[in-house]
Amino acid sequence: MPESTPQILVIIGTTRDGRFSERPAAWLQSRLAARSDLSYEVADLRDFPMPFYEQERPPAYGHRDYPPEIDRWARTVDAADGYLVITSEYNHGYPASLKNALDQVFPEEMLSGGYRKKYLRAVSRLIALTTDAVA
Repeated sequence: MPESTPQILVIIGTTRDGRFSERPAAWLQSRLAARSDLSYEVADLRDFPMPFYEQERPPAYGHRDYPPEIDRWARTVDAADGYLVITSEYNHGYPASLKNALDQVFPEEMLSGGYRKKYLRAVSRLIALTTDAVA
């Protein structure tokens, strides 16, 4: 049986006006578009407005019944085989918009890598968050 083409979700994790993340996202898309061994989708958190996480039961307990305003985000994340997260660093951490989006779909595994040395603190916190999410 032939293997299916992996679906990669590129998450733009900041919603701030004037954000820099659009530049590396455009660069990454140009590289991914040239590949025939995978497909990708870009999920800009600006396009997924979400309330702050306040569910009664966390998704980590197998809860997959999302409120309507979260459902489209959850389906987008669930459809991916892998993730690339583009994030900025705010006060030595990742943006609240990204933290909230990840909290909404807690069991999903996400790994990310640093673009520049100055972003390593945010990435290290994301790795810690996602490691805890699947532990």
